[in-house]
Amino acid sequence: MNNNQLMLVLYVILYLTFSIFTGKIFDKIFPKYDRNKNKIFIYAEVIIQVYLLILFSYYTRKYINSLILKIFEYTLSETLLYSEVIFIPLMFTQMKQLFLKIDYITDV
Repeated sequence: MNNNQLMLVLYVILYLTFSIFTGKIFDKIFPKYDRNKNKIFIYAEVIIQVYLLILFSYYTRKYINSLILKIFEYTLSETLLYSEVIFIPLMFTQMKQLFLKIDYITDV
């Protein structure tokens, strides 16, 4: 296994760990799905939640990259840049309340 492959495994482990825990935390701190709320209000909750998710993922990516650089003195190769693609979808899979809200507001 060469250095790039080892770093890819490390990135995947870090992103997977951050994704699962962050997704669970986000699902717990945001308001629960409530069918009695107005759809516009729920839509606003979804927008805020997704915005914060994107913001958080941006800073998490920067943190993980700087952590790898400090510990291993390794600069990202182009191949490893694509390992970040797994981060947000994995976070979304942990957000059950967000899925319920999206289903509710898209039900026409």
